[in-house]
Amino acid sequence: MAGVLEHDEFHRCKDLAVVLKSDRAAVRVVNSLAPLILVSSSRSVERELATATRPIRHVICRASNSVDLRPDIRLAQVDRGAFTDALECMSVAPACIERLAREAGRSLKILRRRLSRSTAIGQPVWARDHLQSLVLIPLSLAGAWRFQSDGDNKALAFSSARPDPEALETDFSELAQLEDSPEWSDREFRGVTSVLDALSATARWATSQLLDRFFRLSANVLSQSDPALELPETQQWDGPRRGRVRAHFEALRKGVSESLAILAVHGNRWFGDRLGIDAVREIAAAVRSLMTPLRPESLVSLGECLPLSAEAAPDDFLQIVEDGLKGDSPPVLGLLEPLQADVSFRLPSEFPV
Repeated sequence: MAGVLEHDEFHRCKDLAVVLKSDRAAVRVVNSLAPLILVSSSRSVERELATATRPIRHVICRASNSVDLRPDIRLAQVDRGAFTDALECMSVAPACIERLAREAGRSLKILRRRLSRSTAIGQPVWARDHLQSLVLIPLSLAGAWRFQSDGDNKALAFSSARPDPEALETDFSELAQLEDSPEWSDREFRGVTSVLDALSATARWATSQLLDRFFRLSANVLSQSDPALELPETQQWDGPRRGRVRAHFEALRKGVSESLAILAVHGNRWFGDRLGIDAVREIAAAVRSLMTPLRPESLVSLGECLPLSAEAAPDDFLQIVEDGLKGDSPPVLGLLEPLQADVSFRLPSEFPV
């Protein structure tokens, strides 16, 4: 609204805009004869304006995850270019811009929390509730998933200690209705806008049992080999269409890998002393388990998760690779063999079959 009213065409209306944040404020302006531009920022204010004795035109602001109305104007997420340009105008260093874009998921509300020194602003409302946080933490550690995938749903149900995937979807729907919800949904995919933001806000509620289930989940999800590699090399690119797909979609695999990298950096600070868990050691052991014994097929199967594994446990990763370069037939060199066919692409694992 502020941006729109800055334009010359609407500048004269700038001083007429009033944002109503409480019922009492709404009652005070209902009977005003001034040509105000009323902006409703809560459901209670909407109800107060709707019950006025005369029709009152006003602007209703809702979160993007509201499902009970069809908006006239929907504000899309800020694109990378606009996000970068805005922070450059604020004299933020290029390295910090990339970090903030990753941490905030280019969400302006999350960016405000990441930059704020105030605890009241930095702590979102949804992170103050113990039960909501316990529901949110497993979803945050998963990062993203396909809710129509049996494999993804069963994995999240296990991590969340939920009786079945249907209960998990109910949890997600309830969290999605929260003010400034940390979740997003896009057709058949679900996810958390910023894993780092969600985990840093809810880490104080984490339990050792919850983290143990996540580590077991990550081992199961990431250790599954790519069935397409069982095909002849000239047909591997077509594996998804031939039904050679993993039980878990790439979105979940990548989300779990990113969470491991985040926990390797922040885990001990968040709950190391409180829970007695050495996150760095746990994650290093997980990476060693994934990569040993070292074989070209295991490295190829990791796919996009391979660099994230290196980020999660860099010392162990480099040691494993160095050991893989030794001997008469180093397994790492198996990655450098030429392809047997001139195939320049491969269908993604999310290819609908």
